Amino acid sequence: MLQPLIDQLGVSVNSIRTLGIGINPLTGGYVSPERDDKGNIIGLLQRFSDGKKYVVKDSGSKRGLVYPLNPKFTGVHYVSGAHNWERVGAEISCPICGKCDGCLVPIGNPPNPKAVVCVHISKGSAKALELGYLHILDPEGDLRHSGMGVLPETKEPIIIIEGYSDTAAAVDLGFIAVGRPSAEGGNKFLPALLRGKDVIIVGDNDAGAGKRGMESTFETLIKVCRSVIKVMPPSQYKDLRQWKNQVSLTKASFLEWVQECGESSGDPNILLDDSPSTIAKTWLDQEKTQDELPTIRCYHSQWINYDVGYYSECDKEEFRGSIYKFLDGKVYPKVGTKGEVTLVPYRPTRSKVSDIIDALSQWCPLIEDPPVWLKDVGKPNPADLIAFKNGLLDVEEYIRGRIKFYDPTPALFSFNVLPYEFNEDAWSNLWEQFYKEIFNDNEQQIELLAQWFGYNCVPDMSYEKLMLCTGRPRSGKGTVLNTLAAMLGRKQCVSTSFQTLCTEFGYQPLMGKLAVLLSDAKIPREREAKAALEKILQIVGQDPIGVRRMYLPFLPQIYPKCRFTIAMNDLPNIPDQANALEPKLNILYFGNSYEGREDLSLKRKLTNDAKEGKIINFALQGLRSLRLAQKFVVPESSTVIANQLREITTPIVSFIADCCVMEPPGTPPDKEYYVIADHLYEAWTHWCSKCGRRPGHKAQFGQWFLAAYPSAVPARIRLPDGISSRIAATKRHRIYRKIKLADWVFGEYLGVNK
Repeated sequence: MLQPLIDQLGVSVNSIRTLGIGINPLTGGYVSPERDDKGNIIGLLQRFSDGKKYVVKDSGSKRGLVYPLNPKFTGVHYVSGAHNWERVGAEISCPICGKCDGCLVPIGNPPNPKAVVCVHISKGSAKALELGYLHILDPEGDLRHSGMGVLPETKEPIIIIEGYSDTAAAVDLGFIAVGRPSAEGGNKFLPALLRGKDVIIVGDNDAGAGKRGMESTFETLIKVCRSVIKVMPPSQYKDLRQWKNQVSLTKASFLEWVQECGESSGDPNILLDDSPSTIAKTWLDQEKTQDELPTIRCYHSQWINYDVGYYSECDKEEFRGSIYKFLDGKVYPKVGTKGEVTLVPYRPTRSKVSDIIDALSQWCPLIEDPPVWLKDVGKPNPADLIAFKNGLLDVEEYIRGRIKFYDPTPALFSFNVLPYEFNEDAWSNLWEQFYKEIFNDNEQQIELLAQWFGYNCVPDMSYEKLMLCTGRPRSGKGTVLNTLAAMLGRKQCVSTSFQTLCTEFGYQPLMGKLAVLLSDAKIPREREAKAALEKILQIVGQDPIGVRRMYLPFLPQIYPKCRFTIAMNDLPNIPDQANALEPKLNILYFGNSYEGREDLSLKRKLTNDAKEGKIINFALQGLRSLRLAQKFVVPESSTVIANQLREITTPIVSFIADCCVMEPPGTPPDKEYYVIADHLYEAWTHWCSKCGRRPGHKAQFGQWFLAAYPSAVPARIRLPDGISSRIAATKRHRIYRKIKLADWVFGEYLGVNK
């Protein structure tokens, strides 16, 4: 009577009988019993010859598992719980600890117990219970190894499959098998039935449901079984039964396939749970971790991302979109009352994604400013590294004549990378021809240009210099700045102006840049000029600055690593009475004008050469020259321009040179030089009037004077009679020692004879 079913399914009569499948005499259908985790039949599934299946509802059927029942199983079950135990007392002590205060022994035979629950001693116990530690004293009473469990004893893994026909196929292969009623059905019975066992879960190739069911079962058993392997049949077979029947699959060949293709780790599309913190950590581990470091970081409330050797700011929408993309198709386990797992689709929303981003703050904040190593990797100072697309060049090794590279790593927090590969043989003949022509082959000017290009390649501010390119119109200044920008790469540079620097958010674009370019700069009004000079000198002098950012929190103390390069035709008329600018200034003078005979393709050609890495070796040669000399070269033309600039920006220096005489070293005390402060200021006002300048008030002049000539020593003295008809001898007067007015000044500016 079973033969038609056997022929239809391609399984043996032994597997059909092992699973308890029989025939309903009333309907002629084949009936399979479905059981719970205790071996009880809780439902009947009826299958007809046309392949249709129905649950026998009039018998009160519920869906359960299909599996062979252990012949030794008696159906008498031990039901765990406190009702099986009684506490030791004055007459009975605990056999484990010897105490009489809270331990438990079985009801029925307390003096000679087969097991004890001791509340004091855990060593040697079989397991920890809610009531204490279970110690099994009689091995024959250990139901775990009695061989009388629901499933037959086996040394092989137990196969978990879908449907009774596939269960029968697994039995034919020689396995103990458990069949689920559907892809995700019956999981609630599996933990108790399979606890502590080795299992192999086999999925079905049926448009995704079989794989989802396999994953759901895997998540259900992974915490209760000794080992769990999941495996899919070869893609050309729908299920295990078809696979077995079409290729005469054997137990050995099946286990070989499991060893080759089986997996013991969870599906990456299954989240551990739906909490924001768990999802954030999973996303970080799967998508944003390299060299054991997160590649997505939060720096001063701004999200940044590491990619191809450097960090860059994340676009807000792109960042959120990457999380939405990660969550697409994700499911999470929902655990039932009996430990069964149902995989529930995770449905992201705007608020959920925001919570996940907030949760990333546990692992992603960066406090230190770049460039800096985020962990000790035994590499050089970041200021001695230049990042290229093919690695990190060690500058100190380059200076010694050796080329040494390190692999890019997120351990180096830096915003800078030159956008091409380093080639030590690359060179631009066009660039060489260009700079030789604009500087008339002047070696000092060419060397200063190379030093400056090299200085801009490293995040090193130690020389505290800025560059002024000045000279005739159409003389190549803009081409030099454009080439510098192309060599460094667009993301390493920012263009600005004096006016923009003076705005509330003027510092913000400078963060993370190597170079700040002011091309064809125009001098603003005096008030803005002073503010711009102050801001530039703060950065050049490595002073901390506070940065106001649009839509982001204020940063109270930042140390930018950017160098300023300013190009202008005229010398900047920026008031600098303290002479703070000149010591920090490099000057390149462009004396050749090409107006009317410009090569309009030159800038584009040089830009292409720079982008191809053909100018970087010129810059590295200059950097080597700078590091070896420990200072920038000063061309003669720069000295001339510096003197002219001093007269414009620091007139007090020109006044001292024109109208004062400095005391020579070794002057005896009785012949020391000094000048009366009132006389000095009066001479200054006349000199300013002659030069068309505003003198300012007296106290301000005193500050300017001491800043311009710090060797002067202010003092108060009572002057002797007769020194001047305009001086009262009885009054103490403020003077400056170590300097005096020139003789001609008294007659021309003060109206008295010396």
